[in-house]
Amino acid sequence: MIGFFSIKSFLFAVLTTGFLFNLFAGCTEEAISEDTERDEKVETMAEDEFELDTFAEPGDQCEIDSDCNDYIDCTIDRCINGFCINEPSDAFCDDGLECNGREKCDVLRGCIPGEIYRDCDDNDPCTMDICVEGDPGVAPHCEHAPLDRDGDGHIDIHCPGGDDCNDMSDRAYPGARELCFDTIDNDCDGKVDSLDEDCSLTNDSCSNPKEIFPGELLEWFTTGATGDIDSSCDSQTYSDVAFSFELTGRSDVMITVTGKDDFYPYVAIQSECGNNSTTIYCASNQPFMYCQKGMEPGTYYIIVSSWVEGSFEIVVEANPPSPPEEGDTCESAIDISGGGHYEGNLVCMNDDASFQCTSWAHYKDMFFKFSLDEMHDVLLRASAILFAPYVTVFRDCSNSGDAVLCDSGYPFERRIARLEPGNYIIGVESYTPGRFSLDMSLLPPSTPPENETCDEAVDVSAGGRYSGSLLAAQDDYSGTCTWRELDVFYKFTLMEPKDVHLLARGVGTFEPDIVLMRECGNPSTEIRCKNFPPAEIFLRSLPEGDYWIAVEAPYGGEFDLDVSFSPPTTACDGLDIIETSGTISGSTAGMPDDFQATCGGYATSPDKAYILRIGVPSSLIAEITSADFDTVMHLRRSCDDPASEIVCDDDGAGYPLSRINIPSLDAGDYILIVDGFGSFSSGNFTLQVTISPL
Repeated sequence: MIGFFSIKSFLFAVLTTGFLFNLFAGCTEEAISEDTERDEKVETMAEDEFELDTFAEPGDQCEIDSDCNDYIDCTIDRCINGFCINEPSDAFCDDGLECNGREKCDVLRGCIPGEIYRDCDDNDPCTMDICVEGDPGVAPHCEHAPLDRDGDGHIDIHCPGGDDCNDMSDRAYPGARELCFDTIDNDCDGKVDSLDEDCSLTNDSCSNPKEIFPGELLEWFTTGATGDIDSSCDSQTYSDVAFSFELTGRSDVMITVTGKDDFYPYVAIQSECGNNSTTIYCASNQPFMYCQKGMEPGTYYIIVSSWVEGSFEIVVEANPPSPPEEGDTCESAIDISGGGHYEGNLVCMNDDASFQCTSWAHYKDMFFKFSLDEMHDVLLRASAILFAPYVTVFRDCSNSGDAVLCDSGYPFERRIARLEPGNYIIGVESYTPGRFSLDMSLLPPSTPPENETCDEAVDVSAGGRYSGSLLAAQDDYSGTCTWRELDVFYKFTLMEPKDVHLLARGVGTFEPDIVLMRECGNPSTEIRCKNFPPAEIFLRSLPEGDYWIAVEAPYGGEFDLDVSFSPPTTACDGLDIIETSGTISGSTAGMPDDFQATCGGYATSPDKAYILRIGVPSSLIAEITSADFDTVMHLRRSCDDPASEIVCDDDGAGYPLSRINIPSLDAGDYILIVDGFGSFSSGNFTLQVTISPL
């Protein structure tokens, strides 16, 4: 650094000598101005845009100013007589404030804090000493306020005139509401939490609701309460408590209830306590939030309950009425023509329309609109953290029930094919109001599928994988497990009995349904109809003949259809044998439904069977120790005789696991079947078998 400042001082002296000035004509004021502009641009550069070894060191040789850039934003970088000069300027560091000192420019570190302008300490522990900036041209001055560190308007009790028993918490001062679970003496009466009579349960019924004042946070509990207040969204057995609040004028109201630990709040808002016919809103969520704009003056009641006793926080906020939010009504829909990404919040919206797919509900909704000048496919995506949104698309605000699309998803993704030119409304609603995002993209119109009718069915008799699309398809068939769905058709012919395996896999989040029938378009000839994922049908020894497949969905999407044929088998062929105790891993996914049972919703899901061979009279414990689906397990004497069932268990080892315990089994062969609840449960499992000779 000594060498740097010596060179710099020398050159500065030379520059101040007039007769040598013309030697440096290349470093003009114009050049310095350009360098300053360059320095300003440097401030916006990311550190990874240059290498550290490109920094100019003081005294480095140079040809132009830009060779001297040291990337310190408060230095003036110049090339003078072939050498770099990086001159610090404090003016670049000045933040305009005096109380925090005058900032300095360090040639290595850039701007650094300066010394404090003045010390305002008056050596009085009961004052807060503050340096206050003066008006332009006026020096700062000191103020000494009474000690109120938490800013709650009360002076520390240890100081003259003070009454704040806890000056480190703005929730503690005389007159504050006692919070019952924060371990603080909030009202400064010397009693903390449950030891304070303010935290005794007095609002267990509508006869004495606890009043909440707008803007006040209240900590409360249901411990010890009974379930005696009528509410339309909870069970009569849930412990409940009642609150009241009063509005003296029309107000925008926000009510928030946040459960602690495992307390999941159910909340009813009523105009008459305990009278369900006066319910304004009733729902459960964590946290629960309710917003109502322009709520009329009056007294209202809040009933809080849960299936477990516990504690929660409740706050009611009331503000002067404000105009409706943009998008709150169909008529004020937000224009998103052209597509893009949009954010929305249902919390303070009203229930303004009845959607086709939620006509039975009263959900808060929000509206967007777009116009098409020509035919497009429209891709909609909607996602939220706390809920699965319902999304509808319709044409006329006066008839929201006549929808082009109405469905839900988590996340939601739908492609509407070949939408005609015109004006459209998008409505978003949910049982649980909250924040969501909506993305809309306009795509070229899809081409209608070639196999849209039974007469145009694609022949898949050769087996293999077939790519298909329901985009731009029509609804030509309603299966026994489907309704108003788009569909395409395939067919195959068996010349002899075969095992048949069909699987329709949706692309992305698309989930198709699948139907197998003997006569296309005739529901009475259906062999299987599967309307939940996976869209899979596995049938043993299907007789020779003609068959038709319908791939369906309530909305458009792309899929692959896998078709395979194999020699005919029976459910009892080639079963694995269990002869000794041990652990077995297996899966029912992709298996046929060969066996049904007397429990677990008749266990019509895919199943996996074993021969259980008991050599000598023994006791048996068969337990599913892990599984990723809702299991059922049953044991029978004969593979092909459902009436030979010995025992059936559903959730005997705790949901979703099953357990069979038989104290005594005679020697012989039995059929042990791992199955799934209902017709929609399959997956991986671990089976522990213990055979103990008697």
